[in-house]
Amino acid sequence: MKLVLNMGKTKIVKFTASNSSYSSWHITFAEHIPVEANAMKSLGLQTDSRLSWMLHISYLLHKMSSACYMMRKLSHVLNIQIFKSIIIKYFHSLVIIK
Repeated sequence: MKLVLNMGKTKIVKFTASNSSYSSWHITFAEHIPVEANAMKSLGLQTDSRLSWMLHISYLLHKMSSACYMMRKLSHVLNIQIFKSIIIKYFHSLVIIK
């Protein structure tokens, strides 16, 4: 098996401390220059170039808001045991890092 980098999807994130200044740098691979990005998603965890959790927290808040709406609607039609099971499984799937 041969591992090949897909340069169309490859991005570079330069991680820096919050108090450091930005410095320019260039990386090339097989005559291609990867796109520089401010954030990345890897293994289900979203981080920005400052290694802040805010991007991931915003993502989770959006997902959990949708889950709360779903729970309000389902609470009237499901029995309590099935409802609890759905809640536990759904929220666990949101917060577990894949």
